[in-house]
Amino acid sequence: MEEFIKQNILQFEMLLKLVIALAQGFAIGVNRELAGKQAGIRTQMLVSGAACLIISMGNVMILNYTALAKYDIIRIDPIHMVSSVITGVAFIGAGTIVYREKENFVEGLTTAATLLFSAVIGIGTGFGQYVVSIGATILAIFVLIFMHKLDKYINLKKNTSNANSKN
Repeated sequence: MEEFIKQNILQFEMLLKLVIALAQGFAIGVNRELAGKQAGIRTQMLVSGAACLIISMGNVMILNYTALAKYDIIRIDPIHMVSSVITGVAFIGAGTIVYREKENFVEGLTTAATLLFSAVIGIGTGFGQYVVSIGATILAIFVLIFMHKLDKYINLKKNTSNANSKN
């Protein structure tokens, strides 16, 4: 058993990264779920986890194929992995944005942004940047909770001001 663990230590590290990314997606997803938004716990977890796995697998590819890169057989560019994740998540995020013509109102922008943010957190975790990705998760939750309250307060003041100016 000990030999098995030694031989597969990178894969166990990838699993640990995945667990961390899923937990971060969970933290953001709980906020979205409590707010009754479309992309809740499962979606945020899967986006963060998928991004982490893509980057982690990319790191393995870099380790395995670096020797070939010096012969110009293969070109290794981690930025392409990141851009592929962002492109995929942008596609999913676009599906959450809806324009309601009758109310002249756009909804789903924050949901799309949280999907992108969850992906970037997963990318950071995939690259082993735990402090940054955990810190970013905490900051995202702060933004989602407290800035939502500030946004409501500002809109209330704006609506009150508009009502007073009509009188």
